[in-house]
Parts: sequence; structure tokens; C-alpha cells
Amino acid sequence: MKQNLQYLIELQKVDNELQALRELLGDLPQTVEKLQAELEALRQEHAARKSELEELIRTKTTLEGDVEVFKDKLKKYQDQLYAVTTNREYDAITVEIDEMKTRIDESETRLLELIEQEEKLGATLQDLEAQIESYETDLQKKREELEEKTRATEDEYRVWENKREEVASRLSKPVLYQYERIRKVRRDTAVVPVNKYACSGCYSAIPPQKVMEIRNMDQLIMCESCGRILIYENQDVAVAH
Repeated sequence: MKQNLQYLIELQKVDNELQALRELLGDLPQTVEKLQAELEALRQEHAARKSELEELIRTKTTLEGDVEVFKDKLKKYQDQLYAVTTNREYDAITVEIDEMKTRIDESETRLLELIEQEEKLGATLQDLEAQIESYETDLQKKREELEEKTRATEDEYRVWENKREEVASRLSKPVLYQYERIRKVRRDTAVVPVNKYACSGCYSAIPPQKVMEIRNMDQLIMCESCGRILIYENQDVAVAH
């Protein structure tokens, strides 16, 4: 177990170096990811509104054609009105004329509504296009900034990653699994030293007898409060007997 604990200490130090390199990138990776997601949402919204506008224009074109047909029929009935010879024919044509006028009025009212919707959708699309352009510009700048910072650290990062693989391969699988599990929960820090009879991860007090057990390094001991693996590094701290 002593050997495993030594490897754990080394692995945590390597992970600390990797974390420090990641922190040099700041929040750029998250910013780029967020901008990409927001840009994609804007593009999807634009595509949906564009499709809605295209469908509206098709409906409007069809309705405009209907209005022309109704007007042609109205003129035809109005012309026929002068040629009727009976009251029955007059009444029948008058009904058709009224029907055409009603259809024309309803269609033209609907056309006005569609024109208004078309104008609103056009304005919405223009606004979305402006937002998309702004996001694309911002995303490009952030990507370039991230790539520049990544290039500046990638060689060093690769060295530490290789070192991590080497150290991790020496650990027993159960111990490595335990380390990775704790590290995931505790924000990359799974192994912490005892400092003045306290866990340096959560500052909970540790009994002297437990400190002695930790110092012996013959078993894996976790902090009862935070669950981190405890190690003893500071040989200047006296252990009570």
C-alpha cells in the first residue's frame, strides 16, 4: 500500500500541474462552448422563422390568385345582370354578386393580415441575422484567443499528460478507481496532506491516533468529513504518542 500511496501523491501532483495549465485558459473553453450553443440556437430560430415566412408568402400568393378569380367572376356576374329577362334570374345573379363581394372582402382582409405578419417576420429575420453576425464575430475572436493560449501550453500539457498515464498505470485498479471517483466529486483534488492534525482539504480535525495511522502509510485512509485520501508529508509535525 505504501507504494500505491506514493503513486497517488505523485499522481495528484501531476493532476495539479494539469489543472494549473487548464486554468491558464481561464473560462475561454466554457465561453466558446456557450457561444457555439447560443449561435446554433439563433440559427435554428432563423431557419424556423424563414420557413414560416416562406409558407406565409405561398399562402399570400394563393390568396392573391383567389382574389383575382373572385373579381373576374364578380365582373362576369355584373355583366350578366344587364342581360337578365326575369326576376328569378336577377335574384340568382344578385346572390352570386353578393357572394363574390363577401369573398373578396374576406380575402383582402386576410391579405392585409398576412402582409402585416410578413413585415413583422421580415423584421424578426433581420434582427436574427444581425445577432448571428455578431455572435459569429465574437465566437471567431474567442476561438482564436483560445487556440493561441492552447498552443502556448500544449507542449507542456502533453508532457504532463504522458506523465499522468505513466503514473496511473502503476497504480492498482481499485486504488485508481477510488482516486478518480473522489477527484471527480472534489474538484480535481483527491489526495490531501494532514496539516496540524487537520485535513487540509476541509480543515476537519483528525485525532492523533488517526494521524499516526496515516503516517505509517500502510492503508488507504479517507477523511471522515470530505472523503479525500489523507497523506502525511510534513515530517516536522510531531505526532502524539
